[in-house]
Amino acid sequence: MAVKDFIFDDTTNDLTITANGDFFVSESDAHHIEHILKADKGQFRQSPLLGFSIDRQQNGAVNTQEIKQEIRKQLIADGFTVRKIAVDGEVNINIDAERLLLQNG
Repeated sequence: MAVKDFIFDDTTNDLTITANGDFFVSESDAHHIEHILKADKGQFRQSPLLGFSIDRQQNGAVNTQEIKQEIRKQLIADGFTVRKIAVDGEVNINIDAERLLLQNG
């Protein structure tokens, strides 16, 4: 079962609003992963070590294996189960991960 959250517009990065004026809520795992990959460490107050800074990583001298290991580490730290990470060159990163929710009771 995926987590649901407010959804941001991909082009403007603003909250998406429905036709009746409400915030659009949907499965958000992909957005959460994207935010973790783009964020610098320290941008999440409650998790100051969370963040990958993907723009800097891809332009740096880090090899593909190090990128995959750090992405895996970051996602696991945020509660994701990571099945596979594939890095194709410096541009395409495909991630198969899911956040598992604990059931009460």
